[in-house]
Parts: sequence; structure tokens; C-alpha cells
Amino acid sequence: MTLSRMLTALGLAACAATCSQQPEFDLVIRGGTVYDGSGEIPGERLADVGIIGDRIRTIGDLRGREAGTSIDATGKAVAPGFIDAQSRAGLTLLADGSADNHLRQGITSEIIADGSPALWTTATADTASLQRYGLTLDWNGLPGYFTKLETRGIAINVGTLVPLSAVNATGRSSASLDAAMKDGALGVLDDVHANQQEITTAAGIAGRYGGTAMIHSDSTIAASDDALVSVGSQVRRLIVADISHAPGQAVAEMVARLSRAIARNVPAVGTLTPYASAKGESDAAIRQALRFGGTLVVTDAQTMKDSTRAADTQPAAFGAFPRLFALARDAQVTELRDAIRRVTSTPATLYQLQQRGYIRENYFADLVVFDPQTIADRATFEKPNQYPVGIDYVIVNGVVELTPRGITGARAGSRLVHVPPS
Repeated sequence: MTLSRMLTALGLAACAATCSQQPEFDLVIRGGTVYDGSGEIPGERLADVGIIGDRIRTIGDLRGREAGTSIDATGKAVAPGFIDAQSRAGLTLLADGSADNHLRQGITSEIIADGSPALWTTATADTASLQRYGLTLDWNGLPGYFTKLETRGIAINVGTLVPLSAVNATGRSSASLDAAMKDGALGVLDDVHANQQEITTAAGIAGRYGGTAMIHSDSTIAASDDALVSVGSQVRRLIVADISHAPGQAVAEMVARLSRAIARNVPAVGTLTPYASAKGESDAAIRQALRFGGTLVVTDAQTMKDSTRAADTQPAAFGAFPRLFALARDAQVTELRDAIRRVTSTPATLYQLQQRGYIRENYFADLVVFDPQTIADRATFEKPNQYPVGIDYVIVNGVVELTPRGITGARAGSRLVHVPPS
């Protein structure tokens, strides 16, 4: 054998030895029942999920295929990461990016609605809250806000709506909203009870960029079929927030109005926190609303740890999503796969979150492993600061953020921005 052939042979042998020790996957979730997020029966199957980097690479039988880390999900559900479609965590995530109480619910992404600080100026900033959390307003617009979040480190993915209060304060609301949508905002929020002309104009701007509009259930727009359709026709999706809080209306009427809007080709959904409160909602009304397939569960709450808990904490801040699954199991408000759809693919579609909300190859590896038989909230109005049970693992962008032993401390979250259509 010539010297060159000998060296080649030795090189190939060394490569083979090295390559045989290199895992094919960074992480494999093995033996669980995969719910792909679609809510369809074919989307439910026993399978392994192989992850490389921040992406799902293979779904199927991965026995015998090596992974750097393996999670045994036997007897558990494997679902896309839950998406909180209506959060108030815009400021608290800057103060503490661990997102502790939301991450432990299985939330991997959230959309900031009320109180979003992304477009604050010195004239509009909540100075008292900034001082409370030891923060300084040193960002400018959406890009600056997201850069500060990522620099400080966040455990979950974050996007934001544009509150009308923020753009109205500039005196150039249309131009400011247009600029925010170009910067990647996911839609517009009416937090000022705008009249129909104002919100229709704002919805039209958001709609041009493929965005969404959110109004609250006590808005005059939500009290009229025609007004709801008029606004909803301007955007890709319309969200009516807090449908169980609609004044002077039964939940049944609000659900019926959303159904009629859908029948008129306006995709509309409602949101609620699944807890009866002193505002007049009952458990029966909450369950009635959840039987409507267009009702999404949200936290409508801040992220927090012991050091940042507010005196007026609501139980949804710690238990909204597990409570949905407990109600699906124990009160039969819906089926498990449909409950998963409502907190995964539906909000991902609402906000046009690319390659999220489903378990599919080449999608981002945002995943939750939980026990359908034991998942439940423990938070109450009397004792809201109690973590749920039944959630074993939470994975954000391919990184394990929660294990049965607790929060890992990783900060794998990233910004969620909508890319305007060309």
C-alpha cells in the first residue's frame, strides 16, 4: 500500500470512529402521543420527535437513533408550545425574563396586548411601573424594545400588538401605526374604546400588513353584528377579548355574535380567562363559552416570580392553560386535541407566526410534554400564586426550559415579528 493510500485509510477510519460517536439529534422526545396542533384525529399518533438546533427535524420511529439528550414521554402528551394570545407581560419580562409563572403553564410564546411598552415615549410611559421594576426607558420603538428584551434574556418568545393609546399619543396615529406594522407588530389593539370610524381605519392599516385587530368585549363595536363585521372585514383575523366580561350580555349572545360574524366570512374569535370572578361570571358561563370552538384561553396577566408578584394577582397568571385542559378532561367542554388546537395552531394563525403552533418537520421546536390525566391548575382567587401540576417539560426553540426538577434558567426566547407581505 502506498503512503498516500495508507494515510487516506487511516483518515477514514478516524472519521468513522468520530462520526459514530456524534449524536444524530440534539434532543429526542421518545414514546409520547404527539398532538400536532391541528385538532384533527390524524394529527394524533404515537411517535418520537427528533430536534436539531431550534428545529423539529424528524417525527416518527427513532428507536436506535442517537441523541445528545432524550426525554421519555411514555404515557404523556407531546404538544406544540402553548401561545398566550393576550398577555400583559410587556414590562415584567424586561424586569425578569424567566417568565416563571407562564413557562410553568406550558407557554412558549406570548403576545403583549394591554400595557404594551413597546411604543412608549417619555410622554406616554408608565413611570410608576418603570420605577417599581427598576427599569429605565432607554429603548425606541419596536426594534429597540425587542433588542432590549433579547439583550436581557427571555425564556419565551414575545410579540406585541400596537395599542391605539400609544399611537394616538403621537398625534400622528395613522403614520405611527403604519410604521409599527412595518417594524413587525402583529396587529392593533383598541384600548381606548375608539369609535367605529377610528377602529375601522386602524384595522384597515393593520390589515394591509396582514395583521390582526383586537377589541374588548365592552366596546360598542362588539355590541353590534354589523359593526363587528365592518371592522373584521379589514383584517386577517378579529379578536374580541374577555368575552365573559361583556356588559349586559349573556355569554351565549357574545358567542352567537361571533358565530354570525364567521358565517359572514369574518374569522372572529373570543378570549377569556377560565375563572369565574366577582364581575358576575359563573363557572357555568365559562364552560358554555369554552364549548364554542372559537374561544381561546389566555392569561391576560403579567409574568412574575416571588420578587415581582403583584398584590392583585389573578389565578389565570399561574393556571389558565392547565385549567383549560382540566376542564376539557373533567367537564368535557371539548376534546383534548381541540383544547390543544386552541392554544397552539389557532393563535399562531391569528398572528401569522411563521413555523410555530404545529409539530411539523422544520418548524421551530417549541414543545410541551404533559400528563393529560393529571394536568390541572392549583391557583385560586384566595391563593393565586400556586404553580400547576402535570406539566413535565417545556422546550423553547429546541432548548429545555422546564424539567420535572424545575426551571433550567435557559433564555432561549426570541422576538416574534410579522413579516409584511411583499
